[in-house]
Amino acid sequence: MRVITRLHSLLLTGTLVFLVMGLAAPVALAEDGGKGDADAASSNFDEVVDKAFDVIVLRPLDAAALACGTVLMVPAGILGAIGGGEAVSDAWDLLVVSSWEALVDRPLGRWDS
Repeated sequence: MRVITRLHSLLLTGTLVFLVMGLAAPVALAEDGGKGDADAASSNFDEVVDKAFDVIVLRPLDAAALACGTVLMVPAGILGAIGGGEAVSDAWDLLVVSSWEALVDRPLGRWDS
């Protein structure tokens, strides 16, 4: 029971820290843009929102897709081996490599490329 309470307090503390940092970052970026530079402040705010969405939503989903793809690679590899090496290579690219690239290689806040 103490472990659950400890995890709950850590989660709550982490959430509060994230919210404070998330609210302070756009203000700091907006102030850094200079006076009268509303477009730059808006652009910086959009960039911060994109990166936050990427970290909070997309990266965990990419990690889950990588884990699921890795698990599914075992039966896909066995069944693909019947058809030859190219089927196994295609399954590896689709299930593992694409998820790895989306999780690790993709720049933060950019999900269009």
